[in-house]
Amino acid sequence: TTLPSNKLLETVLFFEFSDLSNPKIVEGNTWYKGSTGKTKIKTISIVEQYTPPTDGTLLESWDASVDENSSVMVYILSNYNLIITGNGSKILANENCSYMFDGFTYVTNITGFINLDTSKVTDMSYMFRNIGAKVSSFSTDVSSFNTENVTTFKGMFYRGGGTTATSWTIGSLSNWKTG
Repeated sequence: TTLPSNKLLETVLFFEFSDLSNPKIVEGNTWYKGSTGKTKIKTISIVEQYTPPTDGTLLESWDASVDENSSVMVYILSNYNLIITGNGSKILANENCSYMFDGFTYVTNITGFINLDTSKVTDMSYMFRNIGAKVSSFSTDVSSFNTENVTTFKGMFYRGGGTTATSWTIGSLSNWKTG
């Protein structure tokens, strides 16, 4: 059986079979579309699968996928924990991750970078700018980042930890390939 040559049909078929299997987050800091101020967020978790609560603790949610197909969703809970989920798959980081977590000044922890595929990222400039700038302690583990295609790390941790941090941990960078 042959399908008719129809651009609309080709577009629909491509969307249905390819886009949902590779959830990709929008570029830079444009993924954050919340009405909750970034300064209220306390923790950020990146997970493959998440079921939002139905008990009234969900403040807001939105689609952060490039294809606007809900393959990458963001949830903010009433305790100001932010969850980024690939709805069953690892999230493909955008080639441009500049300023991705900029402005989350009260975040104390980001977990789950193992669930973020950074293999196609070329720009990580200012990715963590001002992260945890207003807290005494911040921790994350970026050791799982695949950095072999990154061409700029300029200011990646600029002002991270601000002047108040007494403890600031990012994990080991020994596995990073930096051209």
